[in-house]
Amino acid sequence: MIKVFDANVLGAQHVNRAVLSHIRTRRSGLLLWISSITVRGGFPPFLGPYAAAKAAMDSIAVTQAYELARFGIETSIMVPGAFTHGTDYFPNAGKPAD
Repeated sequence: MIKVFDANVLGAQHVNRAVLSHIRTRRSGLLLWISSITVRGGFPPFLGPYAAAKAAMDSIAVTQAYELARFGIETSIMVPGAFTHGTDYFPNAGKPAD
């Protein structure tokens, strides 16, 4: 679970923080967060940690949207649908790793 939160919550935060000082200085810019449809439920078994991590990331994005608006910085959360072709994601999603 730690690796999932590290990648999906802290990783996204690190990427956006890397550019935040630059766009804050310009008083304009856009922070783009890539979320997941799994935050709304309806996902295969054993993906609870992933859905929780993406929900946590969404919460940070919404909070930062309010905090950064006064600096002219916009925030958007993109929510793509499931990628069911070209990956091994779903065949392996229905069983636990441990």
